[in-house]
Amino acid sequence: GDFEEDQTGEYDGLGNAFVNGPFVLLFEHGGRKLQNKELAQRSTKHDRWLLFSDVRGVHGDRPYYEARGDFLSGYRRDWKVVSGRGPAPSVSMLTASKGGRLA
Repeated sequence: GDFEEDQTGEYDGLGNAFVNGPFVLLFEHGGRKLQNKELAQRSTKHDRWLLFSDVRGVHGDRPYYEARGDFLSGYRRDWKVVSGRGPAPSVSMLTASKGGRLA
């Protein structure tokens, strides 16, 4: 389904977040310390996209799936199954503007 840019601010300090119901598609910038109370000591080494669901107890530190790569094309790379079931998803950009959507 479509993911809309997160407007709640819940994922501020973690990266660019898009939501679809309980699911979160999050882009983390490599080399950046994550600014979050629970993850204060953590940083990510590589640019990556994560797919997870906080509501279902699957958080960004152990996502269902991840794909390494930059913001504009990383989501198109092969997704790795981390704690989800295969096959991993495929993701495509519908729009890249402010208030963008991902499907």
